[in-house]
Amino acid sequence: ARHFGLEKHIRFNTPVARAEETSDKKWRITLENGEVLHFDFLFAANGHHSVPRWPDIPGMFDGEYLHAHNYKTNVPFAGKRVLVVGAGNSGCDCAVEVSRVARHTAISMRRPYYIIPKFMMGKPTDTYNKLLTRLPHFLRQPIQKLSLRLQVGDYRDYGLERPDYPITRCHPTLNSELLYRIRHGKVHPRKGIERFEGKKVHFKDGKVEEFDAVIAATGYKIAFPFFDERFINFEDAERIPLYLRMIHPGHPTLFFIGLTQPQGCIWPLSDLQARLAANHVAGRWPMPENVRELAEEECREIEKDFLHTKRHSLEVHFHPFFNKIRRQIPEDAPEWAARVASF
Repeated sequence: ARHFGLEKHIRFNTPVARAEETSDKKWRITLENGEVLHFDFLFAANGHHSVPRWPDIPGMFDGEYLHAHNYKTNVPFAGKRVLVVGAGNSGCDCAVEVSRVARHTAISMRRPYYIIPKFMMGKPTDTYNKLLTRLPHFLRQPIQKLSLRLQVGDYRDYGLERPDYPITRCHPTLNSELLYRIRHGKVHPRKGIERFEGKKVHFKDGKVEEFDAVIAATGYKIAFPFFDERFINFEDAERIPLYLRMIHPGHPTLFFIGLTQPQGCIWPLSDLQARLAANHVAGRWPMPENVRELAEEECREIEKDFLHTKRHSLEVHFHPFFNKIRRQIPEDAPEWAARVASF
């Protein structure tokens, strides 16, 4: 930012208390210190991994109870009995790392997961997604399923449930160590939790165990604390009605940047969204008149491709989505936009 002379336009340590759309579709921004600013456009780029979502579990746990958002290192868990709740990417990472120092480590899964090695034939697994997206859907699923079966075998051999939904319809968990740690007795898989009782955890299969600490790796809420909840609230939505995951039909001067959960890296998508929005602000990219219809069409595509859950409300397939935004970049865009368009 300093190199390109942008730092002078950035106000650090300046929380936004409220963002309000005015009658002429512009924006009144109230800072935490009371200062009010006015802008023509608003880019909401606060991310979706900042407000922890806690599991709704009856009872009280008397030991240490924290969210994976606050997990920094495994040192505090040395010699303890630790339960990790959730088997997404953060949950599996926490379980593996904690198991190196804890006396006993368990991981609770309320549903089956696809746990996929990070590397295949020496390359990052997601690099093969680009090739797979070129195949018809009826071929893609069997190939992925066979490849995974050859790499990890049957999940039931690890004491896990076998997923009953196609691998292409969920957000995968990438972890090369969890299954290894399970087979070596370092991490113990458990069913979903029925209730807490002191330091005891009652699981849904009737098993009861005591733990010193519970780490809730149960995801995050989609939150915009600077918006009135009556204005925009996606917290409990299973589908987000935004065109290109960034444009709301009723608010043409508001752009959401990075509000995606790709099966791949988020940064190239967020970067491309920001560049397309900047082209619109600069008058080089006209917004389609049928944004509402396009947003609804995207929602139907997501319903077809992914499970109908809050977990998948932001899900996109990386390469098709990247290309979809890339095609919108104007041909006469500046050099920086052209470079990204050829990523």
